[in-house]
Amino acid sequence: MIRRSRRKSVMAAFIRSKITTYVLTGLLALIGLVWIDSYVPSRYYDTASGMDTFMNIKGSIDWKHRLTRDSAFDPFTGSLHVWSFWGVQFLRVSKGDGGFWELTISHWLFALLVAVISVPGWLHLGRKRLRSKRRKRGLCPTCGFDLRASGSRCPECGSEVSTTPQTSEL
Repeated sequence: MIRRSRRKSVMAAFIRSKITTYVLTGLLALIGLVWIDSYVPSRYYDTASGMDTFMNIKGSIDWKHRLTRDSAFDPFTGSLHVWSFWGVQFLRVSKGDGGFWELTISHWLFALLVAVISVPGWLHLGRKRLRSKRRKRGLCPTCGFDLRASGSRCPECGSEVSTTPQTSEL
């Protein structure tokens, strides 16, 4: 029981950290650029072994893998097996020379996953920034009530204020 709650708190701290939030936002921007680039005439990137080919075409990333060096990327010969779900497609072609498989993943799926993961971090940073601004202005960090004439506790919401309110011009 303790391990599970500790694991959740560590994961929540990781998601809320500034570095993670900025890295995920940068990754989201990179995915957007790659997505835009995918509508430029397609380019193929072969690995040194010649067994794998990567393509960025029309809103998706394709990865083709030859099972043997002699097999060609020809989906019209041999037995075909296709699996597709939510922007992910897997194609397997079995032929006498070994065949190949192809994995296609849509850019929108990458963008959606990264955006969903980065939203809690941005919300946390926004709340943290708001609390910091309120403290600097002499307001309650929880509710925003003016604390210049108050003591160590907010008369509006009852939260305890650890620092003495700074007087600043509003």
